[in-house]
Amino acid sequence: KLLFALSAAVMLLAAAPILSVSADSVGYYSPTKATSNGPGWTNPIYSFASDNLYATARKNNRHLKLSSFNIPAIPGGAVINGIEVTVEGFTTGTQAAVALSAGSSFTTPKSTTFTSTESTLTLGGPTDAWGKTWSATDFQNKFTVKLTAAATLGLLSVDHVQVKVYYTPPNTTLVLNPVFGDYGSTTTMTARLTETATQAALSGKTVNFTLNGASVGSDITD
Repeated sequence: KLLFALSAAVMLLAAAPILSVSADSVGYYSPTKATSNGPGWTNPIYSFASDNLYATARKNNRHLKLSSFNIPAIPGGAVINGIEVTVEGFTTGTQAAVALSAGSSFTTPKSTTFTSTESTLTLGGPTDAWGKTWSATDFQNKFTVKLTAAATLGLLSVDHVQVKVYYTPPNTTLVLNPVFGDYGSTTTMTARLTETATQAALSGKTVNFTLNGASVGSDITD
């Protein structure tokens, strides 16, 4: 009976089922690199963490570019649904225009609405792509958040900036390799997980193996 049940499971899973996936996300991630055009911003690296130390805009129309967010790789072929940027800080009069880039032109900026009391603002969201079509590779090395101080009086103090990316992974195909074993012995179950459209192998994903509804182990794809 054990051998028959095992064979039946192999026949069913060998049919290469296509798995549709729901929306996913990565975040929140903080920058690890900051640059500014001239002396307009002081202590730009203080925007890396929420620690009551502040990157401060002291001159109007000067920008602070934040990059190297170390966002984990998003599966190739994924659809980027939205990007969320959180900015923590306060102001004595000046706001910031926040824009995003994948290494070339920047998106249309969104303005902060800080007051004199420190708060965390959320710009964008799960379904807001900032007017741009993004690819999975845009977030690996060249993704940049730019804050530009508005042309008004007062100081803008930024404590922390973070990014979260919402996406829909591509459909995947899971194939169970043929399984052989004698009654009462052990055997190895091996599966291959790929992106359906490109057949590219997907690593770092958990595959759970069951036999007649009972768990017989799991493994991480390589």
